[in-house]
Amino acid sequence: MDATYRAPIKKIEKGLVMVAQNSHQKNNSSIAWFRLAEFVERKEKERALAMLKLLVHSVPDRAVATQLHADLLRAFDDERAFDAYSEAATFYTNAARKDQAYVIHEQIVLYALSLFKYDFAKAHILKTHLHTEYEQAHLCMRSILDLLCFFEQTAERDNFVTWACDTIAHTKIRNENFLKKLRALDEGRYVSLSAALLD
Repeated sequence: MDATYRAPIKKIEKGLVMVAQNSHQKNNSSIAWFRLAEFVERKEKERALAMLKLLVHSVPDRAVATQLHADLLRAFDDERAFDAYSEAATFYTNAARKDQAYVIHEQIVLYALSLFKYDFAKAHILKTHLHTEYEQAHLCMRSILDLLCFFEQTAERDNFVTWACDTIAHTKIRNENFLKKLRALDEGRYVSLSAALLD
């Protein structure tokens, strides 16, 4: 990296932003770079990218400018950072600066791993949510089957009100026992109805 170029790394929440200072333009350029850091901290992606686009003209090194762009994209969890890092590594390699190219490739690998862990965690949360939804759907289906069996059983009764009161009285108005009694009345018919609906 140029002797005239210094780039201390400032951690800002999720990402890293390179706060660069060019010794040729000490005052105005420094303030602009720190304004860029503020935009990143406030999650103002569009303003940060626009500011960087203006500021990279003060960075004479194209590889460093591309790396800064990649760091900024990474700070906003933008997957385009991969392409920008690859481009920066190519510039470093072409300029015979292998050490910087290796560092960039290492960043690419670490970033990919962090994204994988993040995506894996999201997938696990989604799996848990879907499992819960499945359990609820299964309970709903059982309730529908119970209701259909209830209607099928009661359709053959001459006096529905008397039969229902008698059934509820024997089960002490507990829904679970009520359904068990309905199933016990005609287990074969219940099973055949369940199988027909689940096919």
